[in-house]
Order: sequence, then structure tokens, then C-alpha cells
Amino acid sequence: MNNNKLENLEEIVDEIQNKIELIGSTLNLIISELGDENTEFQAKFISSTLSVDKFRDEFTKFVNEEGDDDIKFTMIEVNEMIERLKNGE
Repeated sequence: MNNNKLENLEEIVDEIQNKIELIGSTLNLIISELGDENTEFQAKFISSTLSVDKFRDEFTKFVNEEGDDDIKFTMIEVNEMIERLKNGE
């Protein structure tokens, strides 16, 4: 790959990263505002987020490495509940 194409690719990646950061910041604001006022919305948001296997697996790994015992126990319960739902129990 020549230098011009590589520089162009780096610019594109930088632009995508900036846009993802903006989306993340905006989403955090929306979730914080809505979640503080509406615990049902907060629970639904958390449930829908943790229903994505890849994200839940990565988050579980992070919690196991960095979390306290309470959050670790909660993630164990969440993972067990999702497995039961997947298995039709």
C-alpha cells in the first residue's frame, strides 16, 4: 500500500473514531437523563444491552477482573437467567 492510501485510511479511521465517540457521549447523556427519571426504561436498556452475547461476555470478563463481589454476583445471576431463557426454561 502506498503512503497516500495509508494516510487516507488513517484519516478515515480517525473520522470514524470521532463519530463513535460523539455517538457514545450522546447516548450516555440520553440514557442518564431518561434512566434517572424512569427506572423501567433503565432496566429495559440494561436488559437489551446485556442480551447481546458478545457485549455481555466482554462485560462479564471486565466485571470479573475489576468489579466488586456484589456486581460479580449480579452478573452471575444475569448470565444464568439468559442461559435459561435461551434454553427455553
